[in-house]
Amino acid sequence: MSSSSSHPHARLIQQAAKEILAPLGVFQRGRSRLWIDDHGGWLTLIEFQPSSWSKGSYLNVAAMWLWNERDYFSFDVGHRARGFVAYENEAQFQPEIARQAIAARERVLEFRKQFPSIDGIAQFLKKNAKERNPHQLLDAAIALVYVGKVKDSRAVFAKIFSQKPTYDWEKDVQNRARQLEELLNDPAAFRKRIEQAVLTTRKLLKLPERADVRIS
Repeated sequence: MSSSSSHPHARLIQQAAKEILAPLGVFQRGRSRLWIDDHGGWLTLIEFQPSSWSKGSYLNVAAMWLWNERDYFSFDVGHRARGFVAYENEAQFQPEIARQAIAARERVLEFRKQFPSIDGIAQFLKKNAKERNPHQLLDAAIALVYVGKVKDSRAVFAKIFSQKPTYDWEKDVQNRARQLEELLNDPAAFRKRIEQAVLTTRKLLKLPERADVRIS
């Protein structure tokens, strides 16, 4: 996720995002092309992604769950929202990047409507987690416990443990899943562990401090 430059196309991207996204409470990550809609326990990420070959921008929009302790931003649900818009000149690029920013605003509002609460997140993750994707399965298991559906969560944990890990990252997911599974009989301790993970991730990502990071 590259930082902005002094080139006119970078200025126009920032201007469009500021005019169209900022009124929603979406904020820019430093001087980068990444904008964030912060929900405490999760984020909507809006990235005006550069190309290695041409000046311009793709548009990526995705949700990121902060209960996974990471020091980097990840696209957990969603990704490419619009294709590449090349910069030719200011008159051509300004309306095109504005359309990208408008598309980003629409996706931000869609995510807010789709995930108004942890219940909506849990329902979505349970339905859409791929059977062979341990990351998605663990996200679903976490959200289900958080909304009190422990029985459903146990079934998802079982799917994680039924897989034979090949790569280190798969082993890491299983190890974390085992640690969390041990807390299933103590929902309060489980929620506390998840909220602590959210706090840790927010600190690692240098996100603004919030008094409440409960996933509501």
